[in-house]
Amino acid sequence: MMEKNILEEVKKFVEEESLKNNLGWHKEWMVHLNAVEENSAELAEKLNADKEVAALSAWLHDIGTIVKGVKKDHHIIGAEIAENKLRELGYPEVKIKEVKHCVFSHRASQKIPRETVEAQILADADSMAHFEKIEDLVKAEMVLGGLDQKESEKEIQEKLKRDIIRLSPVGKEFAKEKYPEIFSAILK
Repeated sequence: MMEKNILEEVKKFVEEESLKNNLGWHKEWMVHLNAVEENSAELAEKLNADKEVAALSAWLHDIGTIVKGVKKDHHIIGAEIAENKLRELGYPEVKIKEVKHCVFSHRASQKIPRETVEAQILADADSMAHFEKIEDLVKAEMVLGGLDQKESEKEIQEKLKRDIIRLSPVGKEFAKEKYPEIFSAILK
């Protein structure tokens, strides 16, 4: 069981920030974060990982973009925001360090080593959640990346290919089972 219902406090914080700073994307953020949490929970169960760290990381991994409205360096900004929020909630320092590492190393486009199973779980879960609502990714790329629709669609197709390639072996098998149509369509 999570200390002081920390997950509910974190969800509330992320949701409030999303309502303040989401450029009208609150619903899309909630869909994405719930998908990441679901994938994280399934992978954490499969890999006997720390379910609490996996769930908290899932909810905090994009907080840098949610709060600051930027894509670039959101993993760095988000790691700091996550650390500060968890400390404010009285979460144990050793666990804060684990969540911070997960948030910092989650981006598929960065070559940051993932030092824990929970960090790899978050990276895999985030990549797989992108398969849930591809149209939301295109919209985000248009707004945050400043691209037109055609450029955004091309960028997202490349992003999804990178996401698949960078999945861990366990993540790839999980994705093939959960998203067979998307997995095969992207790699053809």
